[in-house]
Amino acid sequence: MAVDMERELRKVIQKAHENVELKEIVQPFINTMKDYCQDNQAITKLAHCLYETGVSDSKNVIPAVKVAVKIHDSKLFGNSFAKALLTRCKIDFDNRNSILEDGQLMQLDINIWFVCNLYSNCKNLETGASMSVLYAAIVDYLIFLLANLKKLDTVLDVLMYTLPTLKESQKLSNRSPTLDDVFDTAEKNLKVSAQEHDEVRFFLQEIVNMKLDSDKPNEVEGEESESEPVAKLCQSLSYSLDELSAFPGNIATVTQDILERLKPWSEDEKAASQITSLIFNKAVADANFRYTAAMLCKSIHESSIFVEDKFRYYLLKECKNFFDTKEKLEKNKIFGAALFTAEIYLSFKSGNSPLYKLHDALLSYMKVLLINTNKDYIKCITSLLKLVGNSMDQYEKGQGKTLSLDDIFENLKKIRETARDQSVKDIITNVVKLRESNWGVAPKPMLNPNAAVFRPTPKSNNSSNPTETAKFNPNASEFYPSYANSYKNNLSDQQEQPVRDIATWNEYVGDDDDANADLSNDQESMFQYLEEVMIDDDMEEEYEKFLAYQD
Repeated sequence: MAVDMERELRKVIQKAHENVELKEIVQPFINTMKDYCQDNQAITKLAHCLYETGVSDSKNVIPAVKVAVKIHDSKLFGNSFAKALLTRCKIDFDNRNSILEDGQLMQLDINIWFVCNLYSNCKNLETGASMSVLYAAIVDYLIFLLANLKKLDTVLDVLMYTLPTLKESQKLSNRSPTLDDVFDTAEKNLKVSAQEHDEVRFFLQEIVNMKLDSDKPNEVEGEESESEPVAKLCQSLSYSLDELSAFPGNIATVTQDILERLKPWSEDEKAASQITSLIFNKAVADANFRYTAAMLCKSIHESSIFVEDKFRYYLLKECKNFFDTKEKLEKNKIFGAALFTAEIYLSFKSGNSPLYKLHDALLSYMKVLLINTNKDYIKCITSLLKLVGNSMDQYEKGQGKTLSLDDIFENLKKIRETARDQSVKDIITNVVKLRESNWGVAPKPMLNPNAAVFRPTPKSNNSSNPTETAKFNPNASEFYPSYANSYKNNLSDQQEQPVRDIATWNEYVGDDDDANADLSNDQESMFQYLEEVMIDDDMEEEYEKFLAYQD
């Protein structure tokens, strides 16, 4: 396949990020591939290119899978494209040990989610063989991560999203290991992990609990257990959340669809809990989803779908769960939890004000982050301050309290003094200047009820000049140049005097002529510079001829 075809495929996947009908962007590309429909080598390169683009960035996973489904649905390549794509997935699966040894945990995470998204769209690729291959890949991936105690949060998320489908695949598959082996591995590690980090034990226990819940006997034979419908709901919602992460422009339509699907669960407390946990965990892990997730939470709460405000209750409970374990969380987890809590603080409002219940939690997050002076931690705390600093200051001013952020900024300034990395110093300096400038918010002018008004001098009905311009009325009432309370507070014993004429006003606002003179000098020097740089001898000669011709 020509290289330009690979480039065009990447463009199609990139366009799939945008709010564009997939058929409109994929079909023209498929039409250009008709000459290659019998070329197995070209089909293989196409599948490999799609996979490699999809796993190059977490944002590309869903668009790439959607494009893959559209290409397969065209029937242009028969089953050859699907088989080539599965083969490429297997190559990275076989290299999982090397990826882990190189410390590329994020890449491993993206590879797993690509396979999971293919699995969820398996009915659109090919049932039977494809379903079995992807089921086996997911099970092996999960056992591999559990055995190495890596990315346990991903293991939990994958099981939460795909458990019902995995259980169905297990019934149809004769291969080993199975889904049961995944849970057995988690249970064995839990028994021998007494010395492990508390976070590791937490995730292992959650995985084991999921197994116990799924094994509970049905109250009526042949009837679904209580957990399965909720698990299926979470699975379907997870795809919607992935879509929101990849296509935030679709928030209105996707949110409305989610609200419609939640209506039948309005009185199900377990559903409210698991849905909240699903949204919260994804927002913590996915930086691109945090703002959108906060908006989604706000919409669910304001819709009053869940009775007795259960959604809000479980959302704050999730905030508290992460907050209580903040000192034990790994770096990316605490960053994500702190920043998403900040988004909830601002977006999930109580009346017209931020959710001040989270004020102390955010302050505590900042104190924990300050313990480590690593650049990543400094970037996180400054991001937090830029996001919620103004609201936190305004809240404490309104309560008449001492500003808690004063201590945070004092510590940041101390770190700046001892930091060797200039970029760290610059990051801190920028946020310090931002606060000194009132967080970039311009002060509101203080309106003086006695202020003079610049108004046109009334015209007589017989005025002969219809274009007469407006004039300042010297008889207007007096006015004071007071734009804020700070001006009056800074006056000492000097009596504030009304401004009666323009000359006196210039004492307050400066001389416009001086400013204009400076501007003229700057412009003159700029024009002189442009003439020196841009006008060469030939151009000057032609310009002289032009002037002579004009004379």
